[in-house]
Amino acid sequence: MQQSQRTSSQSNPEAKYFREYKPTEKAREHIEEIVRKGNVRLLNTFAQELGQIFINKMGKEKELTTSQVRSILDDIQSIDTSSEDSVRRELELLRPKLAYAAGRHKGRVKQFQGVIDYAIELVTDPNTKAPASMFENLKAFIEAVVAYHRYYGGRE
Repeated sequence: MQQSQRTSSQSNPEAKYFREYKPTEKAREHIEEIVRKGNVRLLNTFAQELGQIFINKMGKEKELTTSQVRSILDDIQSIDTSSEDSVRRELELLRPKLAYAAGRHKGRVKQFQGVIDYAIELVTDPNTKAPASMFENLKAFIEAVVAYHRYYGGRE
């Protein structure tokens, strides 16, 4: 049984990265590597896989739309980066907006929210040593997810 589960998750990126709506340990490891260390190669690979996952419907629930992802990216791009405190504050204020969208739309939006919320946690953690560079990595990651989502046919 474990072998078939392992094979299934290896061939199915969604099973590898999500349990219901929450990111798996593997997804969280990828997010940490991207946000904390700026691993660009992993950023591209993981964002591409997420872009493919997010274009598909999840049961009766709708897929993630480009405008939903774009809205979050626009919010992140408008954050005042003049101080670490303002970056942390604005990101923390984005979390309820993400939660509202996830509760309203469910499905892929909830998965997207889980990924972004975890990344925001990493940047806003008071023990974070380089929040400015981590914020830039977060922004690049979301931009890549938006780009690949659109590339693979994400609808408006």
